[in-house]
Amino acid sequence: MDGFPRNFDNIQGWNEVIGNSAIVDGVLQIEAPEDVLVKRLLERGKSSGRSDDSEDVIRKRLQTYASSTLPVVDHFKSQGKVTFVSGDRPVDSVFEDTKAFVERTVLSEVLATNQVLLDAITAGDWGAYVTLADPAMTCFEPEAAELGLVQGLDFHRGAFEEGARGRAHGVLSGKPVTWMTSTMQAPFARLLGPKHALVTYVRASSPLTSELEGGVSVSRVAETRVWVLGETGAWKLIHVHRSPMPPLEPLKDS
Repeated sequence: MDGFPRNFDNIQGWNEVIGNSAIVDGVLQIEAPEDVLVKRLLERGKSSGRSDDSEDVIRKRLQTYASSTLPVVDHFKSQGKVTFVSGDRPVDSVFEDTKAFVERTVLSEVLATNQVLLDAITAGDWGAYVTLADPAMTCFEPEAAELGLVQGLDFHRGAFEEGARGRAHGVLSGKPVTWMTSTMQAPFARLLGPKHALVTYVRASSPLTSELEGGVSVSRVAETRVWVLGETGAWKLIHVHRSPMPPLEPLKDS
């Protein structure tokens, strides 16, 4: 958000109204020496017609910024969320650094969303899955090779239900339920436009417990997922392509 929050009252109001509905992923701070800022605003005042484009008013505004807004920057800096860009350079250079910051921040959010999706899959949480998947999503799945391109969520719903039945049957048979965890190995993400992103990685899945005979078996599958930014500002999965890979050798406890 440009120019917000300007002070700690703004932060408090944001937290009270927005809460956890939105998370600050990054803060961009474009800096320039005070004399450069004054010179630029005085130059703007020659054609802007603004009464506050005078040197006295400009310097007072900069003092207010230093006392009220810089502490906000320090607040987010302590959280490791601030990227500083020098504004005392050619416009093209400032733009390229700003663009890189925005792309890096957006892709970080996409990767985090992708991991949330994997967590929902391994936990068998269909409710969480459908909040992230577009109803018209498409996929190529090894388990549905005979179907070719799969459209919609019916196939995925069936996989979740089958997993739930398997766990229930195991419990009724007196067998312990083995829960899995999935991580992204060598993840790569890129923007395909202002609202589309591609994520590709090797998904490694293994049991949460290592107390298994013969060590921990790690299964792997290569996955490519395409995400779109929805009107609500949330990412939605619109396509996935999965390809099986050879499993890793069982990990022995040392």
